[in-house]
Amino acid sequence: MYQQGAPLLPATSQSNEAIDETSAQALGWMDSLPQIQSWSVEIKADSRQWLPPLPTTALHGALGHAMIERCCELPQKSDCSKCPLADDCGYALFFEPSAPWLTGLGITGRAPTPLVIAPGGFNPAARRIELAAGERLMFRVGVIGDHAIMNAGIVWNALEQALDGGLGIDNGAARGGRRTRQRPKLHINDVRCLPERRALLAQSPETDIALALEFVSPVRLPNGRQAVEFFESGDFLAAVLRRAKMLSYIYGELEPRSHRFPSPALSVVTLVEELNKIRVRRYSSRQGRQMHWTGFMGRLLFFGGDLRTVAPALYFGQMAQVGKGTGFGFGRYRLMLR
Repeated sequence: MYQQGAPLLPATSQSNEAIDETSAQALGWMDSLPQIQSWSVEIKADSRQWLPPLPTTALHGALGHAMIERCCELPQKSDCSKCPLADDCGYALFFEPSAPWLTGLGITGRAPTPLVIAPGGFNPAARRIELAAGERLMFRVGVIGDHAIMNAGIVWNALEQALDGGLGIDNGAARGGRRTRQRPKLHINDVRCLPERRALLAQSPETDIALALEFVSPVRLPNGRQAVEFFESGDFLAAVLRRAKMLSYIYGELEPRSHRFPSPALSVVTLVEELNKIRVRRYSSRQGRQMHWTGFMGRLLFFGGDLRTVAPALYFGQMAQVGKGTGFGFGRYRLMLR
């Protein structure tokens, strides 16, 4: 539960010796974080059209369909984990990776995907995005781990096919005009490579200063298979640290159970400066229905003597995103030094 403007204090306290020891261990396992390669992508509308308010939800579906068409040799299989060709399939790599060897660490068979997508921004009040012909839209694509980076060309080929197939609807049809047979197309107009993960970690503060966090897209914190309905600072830091650990095990160089993992309940104080609970509407082609996903947007402030312990994970999460639905565009945030 949260109260706007109220500091959320840690649930436990530790001695300075314990904090220093935990900090050193935390920074040690941070060296095993996987590489992340991200690109800022500008797309242009070929004709006027409407997109969902969080357009990356539509992009995720279109990208998945395009990748199945391009990569899947056994499309009749409904579960990639049972496919004998999964180890050499681009769709399985980016959309349905498995990690059965990590079941004891909270992964139930399907690992976090090495593909993350995020919008350039999000307006919670918007019911849709209307693009005129020639208008541009920004989003970010990232791949996690050396194997995914080496195979990033699969993503780009599928992305071009997905945009050519269209993501939205013609807004003339939406207003009652003549409906076109095909969705209006988009195409990639510009691509810019973003700084890699280790360059961002270099920004992590080594002294006791504050970090301000602003959500760029809604964050959906995990609660088992569901998302939490109430925001707690402990949930957020735990999600950031857990995701960093899981990605390090699967796509980085961290051996399971070989390092002690730092607790999020150290001497870090989280101040909720602004926080709003919102619902995001998306259409699921797999389920054939509209869905509403709950998330949070706003601003947080982190400070306290042990901030340097969690700062590398926070900076890593700035690129890897956090929570549920990172492949749909959820969980992007930006950090600023205060």
